[in-house]
Amino acid sequence: MNFIREEDANLAAYLPGFVTRDKEINTLLSVESEEHNRQRELLIDILKQFFVHSATWGLDVWEKSFAIYSKPGESYELRRAKIYAKLQSKQISTVKFLTQLASKFFPEQASVEIKEVNPENLFYLIANYTALDNDYFALRDAIEIYKPAHLAMIIQHFLDGVGGFRLGGMIQQANVIHILQDGATVNYNGELGLK
Repeated sequence: MNFIREEDANLAAYLPGFVTRDKEINTLLSVESEEHNRQRELLIDILKQFFVHSATWGLDVWEKSFAIYSKPGESYELRRAKIYAKLQSKQISTVKFLTQLASKFFPEQASVEIKEVNPENLFYLIANYTALDNDYFALRDAIEIYKPAHLAMIIQHFLDGVGGFRLGGMIQQANVIHILQDGATVNYNGELGLK
């Protein structure tokens, strides 16, 4: 932030040298310099809140503006990713854009790619990384905003590491609907999916 000085203020530097020899004036200048520095740091912190990439306590205002709910304890990076997703709401859904959007929900060292499977009307979001610090529901919600409605999405997550571990997961929930026709006495249980 170059709009204001970065170095600490020393008000004595603006006065002739003989003035600072007085003990009372020197004490006063020291106290005023500290207050000047406190105000300068406060102004810099306030300015940072106007930009999503540097906001901290100002993220609450950004989230309120976009009607975004964040859970207590969510990282700044995840909260920023949700805000960026809302800010980019006018984007065209391309593979490149969806990859960039998904990348914001993973650490920088993560490898994120989208693999299209057009004959089956779906795509895979594939992420390779070692940290488990993201919110899959927020990722899914952000992608759902932009992906074409007719495409299904499968999130694949690969962990690189040494040692054994077990993982489980759920892609989505489904409801089974039992249909009873007028005059019929037996329920028809249909299969889920397209024929």
